[in-house]
Amino acid sequence: MYTLYLCIMYMNLLDPENILFTLESLEKQDSKYAGITFSTRQYFFVDPMTPSENGKPGLGNKLAFELFTKKMKPGYYISMDTNDFKVINKTSHILGDIAIRNIGRSLRNATLEITDSKLFRSGGDEFLFYCEKKESAFLFIENALNELERLELVNDVFKITLSFGIGISYSDAEVALLEAKNKKSQIRQNLVHSNIT
Repeated sequence: MYTLYLCIMYMNLLDPENILFTLESLEKQDSKYAGITFSTRQYFFVDPMTPSENGKPGLGNKLAFELFTKKMKPGYYISMDTNDFKVINKTSHILGDIAIRNIGRSLRNATLEITDSKLFRSGGDEFLFYCEKKESAFLFIENALNELERLELVNDVFKITLSFGIGISYSDAEVALLEAKNKKSQIRQNLVHSNIT
């Protein structure tokens, strides 16, 4: 098994997509590899700020996000960015890390009843949600706003809010997010749709 793990690590240096193919092949070949394939996915593709815990899945990391967005799957993309995160992070990077962990957990909780979804920390204080159905996208946003509302203030001072951009592609969602960031006066209206039918 250790040799298998080293082979997979070596393959990662060549091409991350090979890791996914190898892991899927191993799982199809024999269920006894499930432990190592799970551990390998955790190591390479799960964000360390929000790993699997208490039976809840971890968020995909930047590498997982890049591999996923390359596929350009049809569906609904929600790009999210923390409002005024620089203020928190300038106060203390430790507080910034706490805020990111809290946001990640809140967003993960918002996805628990949505089966057709994927959630990534795409970098820094930015996140991406993907789902196949429009109803799931709006359910996620409602759940996410409710989860964020319940968060305690960071350092008893900072209220965490997010801007949301929704689109039928990642690039549409990013354009909508930029527009939403410019309208952040009321968080419940801080949501922009792009090319949603």
